[in-house]
Amino acid sequence: MCIPIELDVPVLTLDQCEVGTAREIVCSCPGDSADSHDAGSIFASGDLWLRVVQPGRSDLYIPFSEILETRSDGVRLRANESDLARHAWELPPPGLKLPALA
Repeated sequence: MCIPIELDVPVLTLDQCEVGTAREIVCSCPGDSADSHDAGSIFASGDLWLRVVQPGRSDLYIPFSEILETRSDGVRLRANESDLARHAWELPPPGLKLPALA
């Protein structure tokens, strides 16, 4: 992670379904991993992601390109609730070094 900005705002879909809570902005910095040249990657290199915590579920890593609007009271995505299943946002971006869980 190269942008350690801590957040605590809700993340909503376009149709106002709450997805979780935004926790931080993350990026996979060039040279952080040998996997950064992975041709099968679904994410663009050098992109920024919003890490979203979901109670009882895996964190989401939402690309900034999927954010429609940011406000002090929350983040609104371009996707509807029904669109969420087709995204692989529960997969961490290639090259992102996740902190070890205690």
